[in-house]
Amino acid sequence: MRIIFLFLLASCGIIKSQKEIISITSVPPGIEVIQNGKDLIGKTPLFIEVDKDSQNTFGFKPLKKLISPQKRCDYNQTSSLKEGNDRTVGDVINGVNPVGLINGSKYDCVKIVRAKIGLPSETCKKIVAVPPKSNYIRTSFKIFDKYKKEVFDKNKKACDEIISPYDSEDYFSFLGIDHISPPTDLSDLDTSEIFKLGLEFKATHILFLPYERENSKINVSPKIYDIHEGIAESGPLTKPFSIHQKDEDTFSNFLLSTFRLFPNGFGFQGTLANRLKTSVDGENGPFYTDKDLKMGITLDNILYPREKWTVNFLAVPSFVFSGQKQVSITGVTLDFKIFVHLPPGGVVVARGGVGGAMLDTTLSFISDVGLEFYFFPAERVYLGLGYKKYFFPSNTVYYNGYSAESEGFVFLQIGYFWPELRMGARGLLD
Repeated sequence: MRIIFLFLLASCGIIKSQKEIISITSVPPGIEVIQNGKDLIGKTPLFIEVDKDSQNTFGFKPLKKLISPQKRCDYNQTSSLKEGNDRTVGDVINGVNPVGLINGSKYDCVKIVRAKIGLPSETCKKIVAVPPKSNYIRTSFKIFDKYKKEVFDKNKKACDEIISPYDSEDYFSFLGIDHISPPTDLSDLDTSEIFKLGLEFKATHILFLPYERENSKINVSPKIYDIHEGIAESGPLTKPFSIHQKDEDTFSNFLLSTFRLFPNGFGFQGTLANRLKTSVDGENGPFYTDKDLKMGITLDNILYPREKWTVNFLAVPSFVFSGQKQVSITGVTLDFKIFVHLPPGGVVVARGGVGGAMLDTTLSFISDVGLEFYFFPAERVYLGLGYKKYFFPSNTVYYNGYSAESEGFVFLQIGYFWPELRMGARGLLD
């Protein structure tokens, strides 16, 4: 328990030190921005990454006053940011409503800086495109290509740009977004994810390509949002279009949307405590405990933590390499994982599965259950704490003359998140 307490205490301290992204815009756009009275950081609109809870001020030419970031928790909603005397009793009640904690709204707040200097004017659009939904990456790209050729290229202004899924898929996969199960509207994304996309691609707008199918015809209704304000835009760049594509098999849809063959993380795992349960003639036998620290290599299928209460389901292979004193296990199981994203940061994972393994020198079926928690202290590095238990068929493998029934262990792990590996492998097979 002391180890678990120290682990969680350290994780909370690390999470609090993470960066945050600030959205900065002005009316009109194209105004130079000075940070903290000395650093020219660019022209509006833009995103900037700073240390969380750091104190910053921003100046705009020719506006003389300095502006500090404000917290905004109503991104892509119709209500405006309210402060001080503008807040109503209803706003205060909503602020302490426990439902807000459950749906994650308390953790989906962002920082914004807004300056009004003159009259509104249009700005050049830099649009990042979300990969359209499809089982196959070629079909997803085909939908985007048709949009670019038939809609964007014919209706864009000379200075408008678009970032295709070809160029953005690696970063989208880092956020857990791919062509198999992408968001189809802005509300499907956390605000922090939207701001990360804006920062990564210097984007001003985000494009979704949701569609409805009529037999072999796909009718696409593009949606474009201002990435700073979360406001949907209309106009020629949202003109509907169609392509023809064969029906996709429903069963393969299910398999490809849940099953993940290739890992997206690897690292090291240390076993803190191992306990073997035994039996004799159907009755409980003695327990054997091994408290020696043992290190091994892990291959993981994980999801990047989201800042809303969210649940995901994946079916993944789990490779077993367990060289304990009592029973050595080498094999693979197919695990069904339930990911529960916690708004403060981190993911709880419950798993269960079946498979086959070599138990010492005996080939046998095994089953497993487990519970773990992991979080990201850095963008690519994750730390985890968990418990896993393997169950063996009776009278299959023995230890000290007793039949081994199950083996459970507590573990710590440190890993490197590498989703591009899975995306590349999938592309080779598509």
